[in-house]
Amino acid sequence: MKTVKIFFIVLVSLAAFNSCQKEPIPNPDPKTMDDLVIASTFDWKTTSDYVLTLQGPVNRVVMVTAADGTIYKKGMMVANQPYEVKLTLPAYEKTVDLKYNGQIVELALASAKITYLFK
Repeated sequence: MKTVKIFFIVLVSLAAFNSCQKEPIPNPDPKTMDDLVIASTFDWKTTSDYVLTLQGPVNRVVMVTAADGTIYKKGMMVANQPYEVKLTLPAYEKTVDLKYNGQIVELALASAKITYLFK
């Protein structure tokens, strides 16, 4: 009986190991740049361009910063006049902070052109 159990365990183990097959990787070790396979959908761009149009009720300095405090742009806004900011940001940035007149607003970078009105 003991040999039957051992035989059964060995048989199940072999079946399990045999069923786990990895998918073949195309050209896993390219020798030259010509051998390197890159998907046609790969985006080589490491930056994104944005145009922010900001407007506020008072003359104040506005800062566009990253979450970690890195200042991307700083400028003087004139009361009730559109202020246009052109930014080239790292592609990994999904939000920026707008600092104006004591306000800090987290702005999602959802499109290339964004308008924001401060209160």
